[in-house]
Amino acid sequence: MTENKTFVLYYAKWCGYSKHLLPTWNKLCENYNINKQQIIDKYNINVSICMCDIDTINDQLSQLNILGFPTMRLYNSDNTQYSDFHNNNNTVKKLVNFIIPNISSEDLNLWF
Repeated sequence: MTENKTFVLYYAKWCGYSKHLLPTWNKLCENYNINKQQIIDKYNINVSICMCDIDTINDQLSQLNILGFPTMRLYNSDNTQYSDFHNNNNTVKKLVNFIIPNISSEDLNLWF
C-alpha cells in the first residue's frame, strides 16, 4: 500500500531566507515529478510537494503554528501529524532524505 504525504514550504516573498531556498525547492519539485512513478513503485510513497505564500494565509499562521520563514513541513496522509524540517544548509538531497528516509544513495544520486 502506498503511503501518501504532503511536503509544504511555507515561505514569505519578502524573506531573504525564503528567497535563498526557492531555487532548491524548485529543483526538488522538478526532479521529484520526473521520477515520481519510479519512487512510488520502489518505495511505496507518494509525496505531494507544494508551496504556500504566507501572505495569502496570514490569519491562519498561529493556528498552523508557523513561527518563522521558511518553514518546511511534512504532513501524514490525513494531515493530523507533521514533522518540520530544520536545516540551515538545505540541499535537494537533504530534503529528499527527509521525505523518503529509506531512499538508497544510488537512487538519490540517480534521480536527484
